[in-house]
Amino acid sequence: MKIDILSPPKAGQFAAECATIHASAFAPTGARSWTVKEFEDLLERKTILLLREEHSFLLVEIIQGEAEILTLAVHPDKQNQGFAGYLLQNFFEECATYAVRQCILEVAEDNSAAIKLYQRFNFETITIRKNYFKRKTKFVSAFVMKKCFFNQKN
Repeated sequence: MKIDILSPPKAGQFAAECATIHASAFAPTGARSWTVKEFEDLLERKTILLLREEHSFLLVEIIQGEAEILTLAVHPDKQNQGFAGYLLQNFFEECATYAVRQCILEVAEDNSAAIKLYQRFNFETITIRKNYFKRKTKFVSAFVMKKCFFNQKN
């Protein structure tokens, strides 16, 4: 599996692809998918890193040694086949290049597959944001998770 690791301006050409994968991945949960315009705006930021392959992507913002995973999406036809873990592993290997000391993310409390994945990569829950994510007719809380990098070993 070939992973492209891109930053602006090259990342911008994948805005439509990201929006399509994101919509496919998040539609079953009732979550709002991000638009092409939202991805275009994000992918213009100098602090953004996009890791992608044909069926999945990971979007990260890195500012002063802290990375925030903004979203991770895998097309439903390819879920549970290791794509998300492979993207994360590739990102963690890049962290030393960007002097990342810690990584944070928010994950919906009802996304047990993602929570297990992040725990497998040593993310720990540091707080809960009540009623943070909107689903069609309800809200779900988000776990804020953090992973620390010591001596740049991931």
